[in-house]
Amino acid sequence: MKRLFLVAMLAIGMVFATSNQAQGQSALNLQAGYSWSEGVIAAGYQYSDFEAKLGYMFTSMPGDGSSVSGPTFTLIWGPKWYESGYYLSYTYNSVGYRAQYSTNGGSWGDNNIEGMNILSIGYKIGGEKVYLKADVGYGWSDSANGMSYGIVVGVPLFGTY
Repeated sequence: MKRLFLVAMLAIGMVFATSNQAQGQSALNLQAGYSWSEGVIAAGYQYSDFEAKLGYMFTSMPGDGSSVSGPTFTLIWGPKWYESGYYLSYTYNSVGYRAQYSTNGGSWGDNNIEGMNILSIGYKIGGEKVYLKADVGYGWSDSANGMSYGIVVGVPLFGTY
């Protein structure tokens, strides 16, 4: 699953890179924070009002606190990289749902981790050197659903406008 995810991200990146021949409004960025929609760390490519982002989420199991981590993939429709405004996003978070429970009277340790689909709305405060984003959303998987949230700070590595 992780290999398929990485191959899909590389393919999307190549499409964005080749479609950027005219050097329109685009940016490559890195960000950090805490977001179920975009991960704890992430890298993204934005072209005009659309952005594809690959992140990584670090979290823990609710029972014993053991570490769980996995990739996130996000598509965002919102303001250009240097502008402020509202945005909408769709995310697939590979560790969005996690539960730890006992079966047959046993002890903790039966881990259940599922990918979760998340739809979010957020607000971005843009700038030429740094941006700040905050979002709230709703996520669902086969076993659960619930609210998501996040706040991140990002730095555009380069951009044209």
